[in-house]
Amino acid sequence: SRSRSKSRSKSKSRSRSRSKSKSRSRSKSKNLDCEYVCEKVRKNWMGHKSSWNGMPGYAKIPGMNQTNQAKRIAALRDRLGSRECDAFISVDPIDNAYLTGFFGSTSSVLITASMARLICDFRYIEQARAQACGVEVVLGAGSLDERLAEQLNALNVRRIAFEPDAVSVGRRDDIAARFKGGLVPCRGICRRLREIKDDEEISRVRAATQLAEHALEAMLEHLRPGVSERDMAGLLEYEFRRRGAQRAAFDTIVLFGENSALPHGMPGDRPLQSLSLIHI
Repeated sequence: SRSRSKSRSKSKSRSRSRSKSKSRSRSKSKNLDCEYVCEKVRKNWMGHKSSWNGMPGYAKIPGMNQTNQAKRIAALRDRLGSRECDAFISVDPIDNAYLTGFFGSTSSVLITASMARLICDFRYIEQARAQACGVEVVLGAGSLDERLAEQLNALNVRRIAFEPDAVSVGRRDDIAARFKGGLVPCRGICRRLREIKDDEEISRVRAATQLAEHALEAMLEHLRPGVSERDMAGLLEYEFRRRGAQRAAFDTIVLFGENSALPHGMPGDRPLQSLSLIHI
């Protein structure tokens, strides 16, 4: 009986050690598989980099050019004449940045045949004076819509063009209630101009592309088993900003495994696992 119990205990210990070694080998192989996939992703990316290979990791984004701003405003004025309008107004941050070079989130632009003004409140006045090109910067206290209507009335203009896709109905009504003339919706009057890129814009697109590719390359260096989607998305955005980007063009997407099937999914706490698909 003693010999039987000894043999049983030995067989149990052997089976335990075998199961432990199997589980270790499985987990080790999973980690190796995952590391292999990560390395393949990195090598694949490095092998397909575009022609900027060898450039420094910090792309220089060109600054605004006053000559280009003047050309854009002149092109807009030509469109005003063809629509029989006296002036153009905009409250859209993107259109305002295109026309003036000011990248603040709140402003109004007023352009007539003889003048161009950027109106902003005290929070943005110093930024506007530093960034804006080819326009007069005017400080507006209180409601910018009220200040804009006052400026229009003082100029004695009658027909005012605006981009209907960039102004809410409520905001349009607020301006119209204070303005003695008429507001004329002119779809594409400014945004069609933005579709044709000048040399400065092409240069900025190239620089931004280089910046994004360098940021992605830096992020891939940190791709490891166990990292979460959220961590990698945050790291990619950090690499954007570290290289001089204002912000990501749209929500950053980093998804693993089943989540990678979601075209516009939100990164969460899902960790990177063996043989997972990666969607960036």
